[in-house]
Amino acid sequence: MRLLLHTCCGPCALYPLEAVLEAGHEVTMLYLNPNIQPKSEWQRRLDNVKIVADHYKLPLLVDDIYMEDEYVRRAKDEDRCLFCYGFRLEKVFERALADGFEAFSTTLLVSPYQNREAIIERGRALETNTLTFLPDDWRSGYRKGQEAAKTLGLYRQRYCGCLPSIEQSRFKDEIKARHQAEASLDQADRP
Repeated sequence: MRLLLHTCCGPCALYPLEAVLEAGHEVTMLYLNPNIQPKSEWQRRLDNVKIVADHYKLPLLVDDIYMEDEYVRRAKDEDRCLFCYGFRLEKVFERALADGFEAFSTTLLVSPYQNREAIIERGRALETNTLTFLPDDWRSGYRKGQEAAKTLGLYRQRYCGCLPSIEQSRFKDEIKARHQAEASLDQADRP
């Protein structure tokens, strides 16, 4: 079947892609991640998704919605993860429906760190007679995908994506230092 696969990052895409391609699906990847912050991190993850798309010779669609302020605000107002799952899946669904795909899914389903039940609930709520949500459980291949990412030389991030998730990461000092260094380089490169 024709599958539109929401792709959160390169490493998380590897095992799901292996599985859906082995199952015979015709796959198009979609990078749609308005939660990835700061912008340099968003770009780094996109660059790695492009490497994966090239590796598998798959089409890649990119949606450049970026909503830093919204994610910071929602971290205070409501469960930002549920908002994030719902927002991204709705946009993937809309794109899949408009482009005539038969199914849609997300590489978030490979991560043991995500709320699988919430993702499936949101995906299933969007299904129609012509467009289904593929809820495959790829978690057993998470480590295999991470090893494959090392082999391909992919960047492997240490936090989910939004700025508030940095605060929950045990690597927050390292992450903040890297982002500050990148911001300084960006400022130095400007005329």
